[in-house]
Amino acid sequence: MRALPQIAVALALCTAAPAQQPDPNQFLRAAADAQQSGDLPTAIRDYRAYLASHPKSAEVHVNLGAALAQHGDLDPAIHEFEAALPLTPAAERGGIELDLGLAFYKKGDLAHASEPFQAALEAQPANLQAATLLADCDLKLGDPAGARAVLQPRAAFARQNLDFAYVYGVALVRTGSLRLGAETLDTVAAGQNAADVYLLAGSTWMQLSEFEQGRRDLEQAHTLNPGLPGVAAALGIARDRNGDAPAAEAAFREALELTPNDADLNAYLGAVLLKRRALDEARVHLDRALALAPNNALALYEDGMLHSDTGQLDQSASELKRAIALNPAWLDPHVLLVSVLYKLHRTEEGAAERKIVDRLTAEQQAVGTGTPKAP
Repeated sequence: MRALPQIAVALALCTAAPAQQPDPNQFLRAAADAQQSGDLPTAIRDYRAYLASHPKSAEVHVNLGAALAQHGDLDPAIHEFEAALPLTPAAERGGIELDLGLAFYKKGDLAHASEPFQAALEAQPANLQAATLLADCDLKLGDPAGARAVLQPRAAFARQNLDFAYVYGVALVRTGSLRLGAETLDTVAAGQNAADVYLLAGSTWMQLSEFEQGRRDLEQAHTLNPGLPGVAAALGIARDRNGDAPAAEAAFREALELTPNDADLNAYLGAVLLKRRALDEARVHLDRALALAPNNALALYEDGMLHSDTGQLDQSASELKRAIALNPAWLDPHVLLVSVLYKLHRTEEGAAERKIVDRLTAEQQAVGTGTPKAP
């Protein structure tokens, strides 16, 4: 009699209804709802459950890839996008290629991002996002000419899409079209109120010797973000080139508070102090610049001028010659050296240097470059 319960259990197991299999579409609906609500782990789990029984669903591979990318799981996302591509008709792969490129781009693998961006652009030639991202990869990989080649045929869109315009502007600057590049970057800077873009545009205007426009952009960059690296130094140079030495001095002092061991900044401040005859303080900053960078051409020139003003002519001549060796086409130290050599009664050397000054002046007038400045 004791065996009866065991027999009953066995009979119950034999007669029980088979367990109901889960509906794959439930996983798909649950995954979509979870993704839409931001519950990415659940969406990823349910998409994978659906793909276990429907491995050839390109759309679900893409959705899973998107959820993984949103979650920061870029390598698995790349795997899903790559799995979706052969399951999709060639004419419809543009969006997937773009997603694949974005996953590589976010990962920092720009070399591998370029290929799917190129494929996306070939499939969808009007896709500005694909063009912008492909060109940005080219820029970051050191190929500004490639970036310009991608964007130039689509340049009409620059005023409609500021991301496109920014990359195009940078490509123009880096391929030597400084004026058009600066104008394009100004459009972006104004549209985005972006300090870093104002800094780049202003620095480009300065290269063009458009000092007033350069100062306007750099003042705006400094107003928006005074702590932006390089902005105070660039603004100091712009103010100095516009003849506003007191404002330049203030900017250089501000910059030196952030980077006191910057040789160029010490040289720039020393130069401004020398102009207003604050010789002792100028000497401190020029000495510091040369201690930090013995071959700083600007510091050597300014120190040569300081030693000339204080009657230390031999030392002045030596420093001016070193500055000239570093930048032979820079006219200013040649001019000063002529004066120093004649004061030292080294007339033959002075005359030879005078011929160099005449030659450089003629060459620069011929090409319209004006007097080059120290680096």
